Amino acid sequence: MVALASALGLGVASLAIDLPLHGERHVPVTSDVLNNSLHLMRRWQAALEECSIALRYLAARPEVNSAALGVVGYSLGAYVGLIVASRERTVRALVLAAGGDLPVTSTYMRVIRAVVDPVSAIRQLAGRPVLMVHGRQDRTVRPDQAERLFDAAAEPKEIRWFDSGHYLPSAAIEDAALWVAEKLNG
Repeated sequence: MVALASALGLGVASLAIDLPLHGERHVPVTSDVLNNSLHLMRRWQAALEECSIALRYLAARPEVNSAALGVVGYSLGAYVGLIVASRERTVRALVLAAGGDLPVTSTYMRVIRAVVDPVSAIRQLAGRPVLMVHGRQDRTVRPDQAERLFDAAAEPKEIRWFDSGHYLPSAAIEDAALWVAEKLNG
């Protein structure tokens, strides 16, 4: 998403990383992997650490304003980005695309919340701007999950709805890119 901001000439440098099991790091996920909590936790911790390393890398680049770092996360990346932003004070703005609170439908999700609690994380951002972009027909991260997370966020915050499902239209991406540029470049 932020890569588009660079293409639009908005003065935003970007670095996109593939999370474990995503992009070039994609491997088929079998049921034994999904049922191995320790394995999943290691991959989750690796994703968090890699995002923190990426932020430090960007901050060290001479062409990057280290006082104007933002995080953009899409779907699972929204969960990772939120947790990283809550831990890293260098993050000045956050975009959560197709992200929200965890579902509250199962015991398994309550166990996950003990390790990853989006509501708790977003409360730690107090004072840093958050933009959420979400599809009204999203069945992966439902609109009620997005609304719960948005309600828990402190100001400044915005939520923008699009007539889509989990895959947001290019208008949402362009909108978020402009927002990032405005928040980070003034």
